[in-house]
Amino acid sequence: DTVEAASGLPLNFAVVDNSGDVNAPNPTTITVNTGSEVITQDIPAYNPAVIHSIDTVILPTWIGKGLVDVASDDGSFTTLIDLVGRIDGLAATLNEGGPYTILAPTDQVFVALQSRNPEAVAALPDRPDILGPILNAHVISGVFSLENIPEGTSTLLSLAGETLTIQKTTVDGEVSLEVNEIPVSTTDVLAENGVIHVLTRLILPDD
Repeated sequence: DTVEAASGLPLNFAVVDNSGDVNAPNPTTITVNTGSEVITQDIPAYNPAVIHSIDTVILPTWIGKGLVDVASDDGSFTTLIDLVGRIDGLAATLNEGGPYTILAPTDQVFVALQSRNPEAVAALPDRPDILGPILNAHVISGVFSLENIPEGTSTLLSLAGETLTIQKTTVDGEVSLEVNEIPVSTTDVLAENGVIHVLTRLILPDD
């Protein structure tokens, strides 16, 4: 079974059958996220609540992973990762430097752009003079999680030197975010050295 921790981290519980292990202290073992074992179950608390004691600390999956690593693991940013790799030193900078906020377009964004302008997309990998500024327009120095972005309209400066207009709106408790009027589909994908917000369109110089 999978439940969500207060932090949003998924907790995967599994019951392991120890019947074939004569040295096992219990007939079954409960594990959490594979690496942690419940050693004491059902400790009552006042709230009411219950406590399970485990033998290791559960860490978020992004601990020890840079922004490029997290984006690669996601599987939705293969085109973006490939293009970042075309600019000398950029992948290492985004993965090890920072902290940074990355506005990351998904593979679907590039597919849609290619259908409209295939020649331009095909030319990008061989034009670092154009590709570099476009990629840097999607990177902001510092960590700007959704919580840290003020309500309403604000501006942030990208590494390309472009001013990005940020619009944060809350309606009936639901928070939405736009960058240069481009909707953000997912916010706060965490990494060791920053945060990723997922864009639904590419930021281009004429935005």
